[in-house]
Amino acid sequence: MNIRISLFFGFIILGLPLFAGEQPAAFRAALLTTGKDAAAVKPLMVNNRADWYEPAAKTELLNEMRLHFQTQESTEEGTKSPALSALFSAVVPGAGQAYAKSYWKAAAFAMAEVLLVAGYISYQSRGDAKDREMRALADSRWDEKRYWSKVYKLATDNNDWDGPPLQTDANGLLSQSDVDANIDRLRYWESNGNYYGFTHVLPTTKTQQYYEMIYKYLIQFGVGWQELGNDWNYYDNPSSLNNLTDDVARYKTIRNQSNDFYHTAVTLSWVVLVNHLGSAIDAALTAKNYNQKLHVRLYGQSRYYAGRVMPMYGLQFNW
Repeated sequence: MNIRISLFFGFIILGLPLFAGEQPAAFRAALLTTGKDAAAVKPLMVNNRADWYEPAAKTELLNEMRLHFQTQESTEEGTKSPALSALFSAVVPGAGQAYAKSYWKAAAFAMAEVLLVAGYISYQSRGDAKDREMRALADSRWDEKRYWSKVYKLATDNNDWDGPPLQTDANGLLSQSDVDANIDRLRYWESNGNYYGFTHVLPTTKTQQYYEMIYKYLIQFGVGWQELGNDWNYYDNPSSLNNLTDDVARYKTIRNQSNDFYHTAVTLSWVVLVNHLGSAIDAALTAKNYNQKLHVRLYGQSRYYAGRVMPMYGLQFNW
């Protein structure tokens, strides 16, 4: 916005000799009179200066003076609220800069927001896809019945089992019906048997923790991976933890990829918040600078008023 306010010192300084004979009250009445009322005003000056206040000429002069004073009042409407500007950008980065008429900044913050949000959505989606792939692999290759069969074997080997003997097949596996019927007793010895490598309790449902535990704690849960066959004790040897079987190695890779995508998404979400905060602060400063961009210039020029050419002096304010 560019508003020019002109204060016509020439009118005041050079006009004094012309108005020397005018009464102040009469002059104020003339200033407040426009339109048809102006035509009814009698010439106010004497000594051959009455022609200066002919009705048409006086009306032209007064109207132009009012225009300049109205322009001065409009500067109040042109200022920008730093608080409102900050609020706009806190909600939508760049909005406060646009409000303060800094359009390049507005575009920069808005573009950053679009890219950051798009990046967050992309990485979150990729993390979800890898997580689904990981769960599908676990559901097809990790058998919970194998794990409970190991718990039963440890309980019987250590003379802890206090229930009726259960039937196992040639591979030492319990039937699913026996597992379901004795799950409470199996869970009790899982947490109270003090068996080698048993540090956790398998969740009752397939939660995120469930899928984390079956590959992180292989001494306890590794037996559930079907690719081990009858080698139930493969992961009891700590050296095997550095020589993962194919399914476990693949599962771990997919899980790490999923975690990496999620971590990137979380980082981007923080950067989004920083962009909102930074845009809000910048918007407040931009609005403040907008209001302070006041330039004052003294100038002089000749203007034609009421049939006469007059030298005028003024101040120009640019916002």
